[in-house]
Amino acid sequence: MNSKSNKYFNIISLFAAGVLVFAGYFSLVLCWYIHRQYNGVSFDEIMFQIFAPKDGTAGEVFREFFATCTAALAAGLIAIAAAAVFFFRFIKNKRKRAGLLTTAGSFVIMCGCVIFAFTEVGAVSWYRNSKVDSEYVENNYTDPADVTIKAPEKKRNLIYIFMESMESTFQSKEDGGAMDEELIPELHELALNNVNFSETENVGGGHASSGATWTIAGMAAQTSGLPLLLSTNRTKYGYLDRFMPGATTLGDILHENGYYQEIVMGSNAAFEGRDKYFGQHGDYQILDYTKDIELHKIPTDYHVWWGIEDSLMYSFAKTEILNAAENAEKTGEPFNVTLLTADTHQTDGYKCSLCRNKFDDQYKNVLACASRQVSDLVSWIQDQEFFKDTTIVIAGDHTTMDNKFILNYYDGSAPRRVYNCFIDPAPDNVSYRDNLKNRRFTTLDMFPTTLSALGFTIEGNRLGLGTDLFSGEETLSEKYGYRRQDEEFGRHSKFYNEKLWASQDQ
Repeated sequence: MNSKSNKYFNIISLFAAGVLVFAGYFSLVLCWYIHRQYNGVSFDEIMFQIFAPKDGTAGEVFREFFATCTAALAAGLIAIAAAAVFFFRFIKNKRKRAGLLTTAGSFVIMCGCVIFAFTEVGAVSWYRNSKVDSEYVENNYTDPADVTIKAPEKKRNLIYIFMESMESTFQSKEDGGAMDEELIPELHELALNNVNFSETENVGGGHASSGATWTIAGMAAQTSGLPLLLSTNRTKYGYLDRFMPGATTLGDILHENGYYQEIVMGSNAAFEGRDKYFGQHGDYQILDYTKDIELHKIPTDYHVWWGIEDSLMYSFAKTEILNAAENAEKTGEPFNVTLLTADTHQTDGYKCSLCRNKFDDQYKNVLACASRQVSDLVSWIQDQEFFKDTTIVIAGDHTTMDNKFILNYYDGSAPRRVYNCFIDPAPDNVSYRDNLKNRRFTTLDMFPTTLSALGFTIEGNRLGLGTDLFSGEETLSEKYGYRRQDEEFGRHSKFYNEKLWASQDQ
């Protein structure tokens, strides 16, 4: 081959080498970004976000990535291009072997970078664990269809408020949290003056187990007693034609008992398949951002944060609650209205017009604002005639993934736990209060506990992988410990895959 042919071949080889090196560099930047932005994010969640429906993804998430990483990616691209030009001077007329060795060396570099990045974000351990079979779910799962669940003679309404990323950790150290100052005083007072389950004698919360650390996973965990286990599930999450079709959930049980059910959120319900989960389990009516536009509640070009701000969502929710209460008065049909907030989502949250500037950090101000707003909503509910027959549950969906905030303000003085508060629960036997504190439990236990709070009696006090905390029955966390549970959830479960998701693959 002549020198001219060698030159063109080596140009192509050098270009390929540059692409390979940049791919490796990109994986390192992505790994750095995940560690920087998302505290303790599991590889399960990364996989779910890749394959699950992305309708309604907040533009801020993508803008944050590009704003944070563009400079690093551009610098890397310029450096690689400069190195390629410099290196070309030495190999342009060399034999093909020079270009091949350059490409091969670049491939090795890329592989090393990718393997390192995948190891750092947990992909390697995730894959290794997924090859280990586990019978933990099968041995500990209580199918709600196989136990007697009895409704009370007078059915209570349910208003369930999922608060994005809300942790008991956001309380002051004096109140049982891990902050130097109280960020959520109203939420603390609500939990203190009502029913709160905690690991300690103070106001606390539950552990977010593996498979329950992002929004749809947290919501499903609390309403089905089951985590979302991608390590064990071989389904096509990008389509989600059926969402956990083999599970019996809170929505299913309430639907069978004549409840009207609705979920109200300010984001797009299609994101992560939330519309499928709630639509298929309990026939929930869904009022989300897209429905708000369709019903002309907001202009077609209105969009902040994930859709609409929480203050506007609460306003719409009040109307829906009043309509549900009016219908209940006429028909005797109880209602379950579930809400999902969004302003406290990472990164830094959304600072609305109601937020004050009490603190020197935006996320602190957003958390404080969220605490005031939900407290105002609770006060409004308590002023309504229907409240006498209503139980309110307030719960975080998971702990926050705002890594910047956690790194700056969380000192580890208290374990990070998901907030919970039950207002006016049905149990009237004061002995249940002996079961509130010094408990080890996860958000999976919220499923049977919520039914119990509505006055349902549950044979054996267990549903899914959850335990009715009012009963005082030993939870799986108290029996096995958090670490054992999380390890088992990271392994392959044939039972989970075939029992709960089988029809997804058929």
